[in-house]
Amino acid sequence: QRTHGLGTFAVRPRLESRLHLASFSQDMRRRGLTPSTRILSVSLDRPTREVAAALGLADTDTAWRVVRIRLADGQPIAHEDGWYPAGLLADLDRQDLVGGSLYQIMGEQYGLWVDHAAQTLWGESADATMAALLAAPLHTPLLVFRRISTASGRPIEYVVSRYRGDRYQVHMDLSRDLQAADVTEGNKS
Repeated sequence: QRTHGLGTFAVRPRLESRLHLASFSQDMRRRGLTPSTRILSVSLDRPTREVAAALGLADTDTAWRVVRIRLADGQPIAHEDGWYPAGLLADLDRQDLVGGSLYQIMGEQYGLWVDHAAQTLWGESADATMAALLAAPLHTPLLVFRRISTASGRPIEYVVSRYRGDRYQVHMDLSRDLQAADVTEGNKS
């Protein structure tokens, strides 16, 4: 990749993800990469109305806010800003959030195994703050995922992850739902 005024740089191939329910750590290990985490902050706070509604919290409830950088083989891949209900995850701030998978911690320590998630994806451009956090050039394309995860039907995670689009891509296999298509086509007459 050539950047005017900076020079020519070797570009690493993008990590490809097939959409599935897994933690970042599981996803990276599956690829043969070593996942790691840099914690930016862990705090008990009152979430926004949107987050509180998604997590089924009252306006006065608190939640853990965990902000971190996710790395693969030491290279920054993603920035995660996650919210977790304090009432379900007491003392989350005392867990090993650097060395372990948060999903594994929630399952093993609290009996809350993530079994479903609704995820939305969109694109953004890295502003100066996000570019610095991800060690990326200004305006690097980002893949942004908002995920609301549940355990046995109970919301336990609201997280927005910003992945470097120059290092990460998503693969989707799509197929036509023939039953739904037949019903729709049958109703046209």
